[in-house]
Amino acid sequence: MTQDTSKKTILLVWGYERRTWIHPFEVLKDHFHFVYLRYIHASEEEVCFTQEEKIYWSQFKNAKEIIEKIRPEKVVFMSIYNGLDIALNSVCKKYKIPTYILQHGLFTTYEDYRAREIYYKKAGVKIPENHALTASKEQFSSLAFIKNSLSIKDMFSIWKLPLYYYLQKKESSLYASRNARFSQRTPDYYICYSKRNARIHIQLDNAGDEKFKYIGNPEFDDYFKSTYQATSISNYYLHIDQAFAGNRFGENIVSKEQMIDFLEKLNRFCVSKTAKLVVKLHPENYKSEWLPQHENIVYIKETNEMIALIKNASGCFGFFSTLLLPAVYFNTLILFKMSESDFQKDIQERGLALLLNFHDFDEKAIDFNQVIKNREALNKFEEEYFYKTDGDSLGRLRVILNSN
Repeated sequence: MTQDTSKKTILLVWGYERRTWIHPFEVLKDHFHFVYLRYIHASEEEVCFTQEEKIYWSQFKNAKEIIEKIRPEKVVFMSIYNGLDIALNSVCKKYKIPTYILQHGLFTTYEDYRAREIYYKKAGVKIPENHALTASKEQFSSLAFIKNSLSIKDMFSIWKLPLYYYLQKKESSLYASRNARFSQRTPDYYICYSKRNARIHIQLDNAGDEKFKYIGNPEFDDYFKSTYQATSISNYYLHIDQAFAGNRFGENIVSKEQMIDFLEKLNRFCVSKTAKLVVKLHPENYKSEWLPQHENIVYIKETNEMIALIKNASGCFGFFSTLLLPAVYFNTLILFKMSESDFQKDIQERGLALLLNFHDFDEKAIDFNQVIKNREALNKFEEEYFYKTDGDSLGRLRVILNSN
């Protein structure tokens, strides 16, 4: 198939195993030539939700070959933590190709992430190794790729890389990023949903105001455009779940038994209101077989009804996730606290949600009538979390990607 040369080519160093991650690019794909780069080998790819072109790290000896083959006008990263991404970002700087980190999901503060990392460490949770730090199977060496990508001159400007690797292995990518800063690990620009969501980049990279471009959250454009829609379920409360038990780290946050008890408590509340409990599962729990089964509980995986489910629920429950933002804005929310969270604290202080303790709450304490949203607080929330509510986040992203 002949490529449309009138379209800008954008290299996406990006995961395509979740629909929500690639939603912006799927909507804009008629305006750009997108090329995805995610895995070292095609054999690692288990789930793919795009038909756009894909390439793999193992097809190239160095980052320069990637640039010369794809010839991207811009490169968009999910993050720049591993050595392969750092090497590619460094080569882009030499070729004067603009690089961006585009926000995906709800970003919180370094303190929140660091507290979670310390908890995992104390609990003995083994974080999966960074694929850029180890020799991969199938005859590909990440370290050789990085070495081949960087010149002798580069080595002088990237002298903190060994320290970065050491801190990354000893602590975490976030810890290393904050304590071993160097320009080859940072993009030219950060595309964020809002100024509040940009704080993590300031904390990690000491990025200046000129580095940020704000667009709003593309995932919620349709929430502000859509008119009333009925759902296939009526008279229900919605719980937006997280994969705390049975996730990729194992039962180190809470046990399956604790989560079962939690969901059963929510269900007892719903039964007392003669309403269904609808649980929107996190993708990591789609295959979980331990979830409590009850005729009153409905589990939701992939769905086209998410907007209607949030807007039409009698009330919403949750912990911490991007989907809680429209739940706060369009409905009434009760949050459950496991540990300190900047997001939960902020929402509670604004009076926009009731906060209960996950470990010892009683279902009788669930009272949505206690949440009385103040218009001034809601307007401030809108500004800080949505940026704009005109439903045109993708329009702003398109302008940025099309800019010279």
